[in-house]
Amino acid sequence: MSINVSEKAVGVIPSRHVHPAAYRLYIELLKRHGSSFASQLHGSSNENVMKAIDNALHLSDVFGVQASDSAVLVVLFVFSSVWQLLDASLEDEGLLECTPDKSSKWLTEIQDMDVDCFQEKKYEYHEGMLKMNTLMAIEMIAESLQNRMTSRILLLVRQNM
Repeated sequence: MSINVSEKAVGVIPSRHVHPAAYRLYIELLKRHGSSFASQLHGSSNENVMKAIDNALHLSDVFGVQASDSAVLVVLFVFSSVWQLLDASLEDEGLLECTPDKSSKWLTEIQDMDVDCFQEKKYEYHEGMLKMNTLMAIEMIAESLQNRMTSRILLLVRQNM
């Protein structure tokens, strides 16, 4: 399941404004299966799973670290998941430009796509879903910080950056 979650992040987060239902499903997948990620890496196909996740999210490239150890991959996956949700939420609320970098390390904006015009009701539903998705992402970040293992992982990342 962790491979599915990591593959979804690549396309879903940048397209969250055009496809809010897909973004909602991604958040739900992350909420349900993100915390079980570590236990999934103890199987026999561990190396293949790690390579697939690293290839999908480009964790080695982004962090300049070779993700050959499952513990390193767990840390990078958790950190990048929270970071991507945070960047997307900041951008959705217009706060990303208030950060020192004024941009995200992750692709958070949709690239070169036209959005079709929506009828009045569809537009209202679409806007409501976008707002709910941002709220769900922020709740997911809060839950991640309240989770003992995740908060320790994030603390270790912060101490080693």
